[in-house]
Amino acid sequence: EQRAEVRALFDASDTLGRGTIDRIELREAVHKLSSRWMSDEELEAVWATAKHPLAGAIGGGGRGSARGSAEGASGSEEERDALDFESFLLLVGPQLFPSQAA
Repeated sequence: EQRAEVRALFDASDTLGRGTIDRIELREAVHKLSSRWMSDEELEAVWATAKHPLAGAIGGGGRGSARGSAEGASGSEEERDALDFESFLLLVGPQLFPSQAA
C-alpha cells in the first residue's frame, strides 16, 4: 500500500510521462512528501547520491542508480539525468519506511 502511494506520487511528478523524473520533478516530489522545499545545495546533494549512491548516504545509504548510468555513453544526456521509480524509491524509502530500512 505504501509503495503504491509512492508510485502514485512518482507518476504524478513525472510531468512529461517518460517514466523518469528530473531534478525539478524530484524537488517537487520531495516537497509533496515533506511540505518542505529543498535548497539548491540539498537538491544537488540528493541528486549526487542518486547518481553515485556509494559516494554519499541518505538515511543510511542505498544502492540505487540513476536511469541511464548503466547505459553508459549510449543514453542521451536527458536519459542519464533522470531517475527511474526504483532509484526514487531507494532515495525516499528509508525516510518513508524506516522499519524496513537495512
